[in-house]
Amino acid sequence: MAEGLDGADARAARGWQINGILSLQSGFPFTVFTNRPYASGGDYNGDGVNNDRPNLPSFGTDPGDLDNDDYINGVFQASDFPQTGFVLGDLPRNAYRGPGYASVDLSLVKNFQVTTGTRFQFRAEMFNLFNRVNLQRPVGNLASSQFGKSTQSFAAREIQFGFKFIF
Repeated sequence: MAEGLDGADARAARGWQINGILSLQSGFPFTVFTNRPYASGGDYNGDGVNNDRPNLPSFGTDPGDLDNDDYINGVFQASDFPQTGFVLGDLPRNAYRGPGYASVDLSLVKNFQVTTGTRFQFRAEMFNLFNRVNLQRPVGNLASSQFGKSTQSFAAREIQFGFKFIF
């Protein structure tokens, strides 16, 4: 990179480093449930709360291809899930997946030699570089007014700078 340069230009061009991380993940599973307790009083979700699960909807466990708008506007309607009274429905735990996750992280590093064995390092680090909206899993509680909607997201773009003295 520093070929053909001399003096200060050559020193400025040396010592750069670029790093990147691409993260791609499928969505986290989630369970659709009601606030009603089981007749048996069992804790089938493992969360310390006795919640009933509804019956399998007519579309089964495959709601089709979904995008972020579907998760924002509501993936499902509560009326899609028939409920039986005080018995465990036939909808399995974690039958659905939330939205996927994609992020690019990038760092740019410049090393400045001070003396033999010592140097300064400047770092610029960018997380979620392209500022992609990564939604969290939808609300699975049928009794919630937000049922089927992703109401939270993971962190937006973050940029940080740092200096380090290495000896």
